[in-house]
Amino acid sequence: MIRLMEFHSNPFLGLLGVATDSFTAVQKGLPAEVLADLERVLSVPVIEMEIGGSRLVGALMAANSNGAVVSYLAEEEEIKPLEEYVNVLVLGDKYNAAGNNILVNDKGAILHPRISRKWVKKIEDVLGVPVERKSIADIPTVGSAGAVTNEGGLCHPEADDIELGELREIFGVPFYRGTVNYGSGFVGACLIVNSKGAILGNRSTNIEISRVEDAFSLL
Repeated sequence: MIRLMEFHSNPFLGLLGVATDSFTAVQKGLPAEVLADLERVLSVPVIEMEIGGSRLVGALMAANSNGAVVSYLAEEEEIKPLEEYVNVLVLGDKYNAAGNNILVNDKGAILHPRISRKWVKKIEDVLGVPVERKSIADIPTVGSAGAVTNEGGLCHPEADDIELGELREIFGVPFYRGTVNYGSGFVGACLIVNSKGAILGNRSTNIEISRVEDAFSLL
């Protein structure tokens, strides 16, 4: 299932929330009907939260069914709801906007190339998957340049064929190029997606919706 939305007039939904096959986490303050739609489309419980007092939950957290990585801005009370579902790592690296800098599903993960090596093993342990440091289309913020589930992936349209092959191998799913929100290649910043459904920014075109359906096997 796919639904077009905006949160408080913002169509860049991937900055404001993140979904796994276990839960969805979104900014606080959304209307009850929006939360109900999220739960219906993504078919998992919805957690309302902030990270360091910020509503940019999707930019500051990356997660899969095993674990979550959150920015060091997070307060202990803020991450308690997550701990009911997964183990949580507070990322103390300079590049700590985890949602922007980590792309992950239940089979693999890639990180911003400049994340410190001392954090790579910790991230690998909490997410429970092999981790590599790499970019997508020369964009180091891989979490914003791509989106991936356990069924498929979508990435920036400037990624080349070699990169697509590497992404397929790392994540164990088909990968496609595409855009969301009327031409944005930063697809991870524009949508909230898991294996069961997707919430897209409401600027997205019919062609973009069709590509999302194909990429994540949501037909």
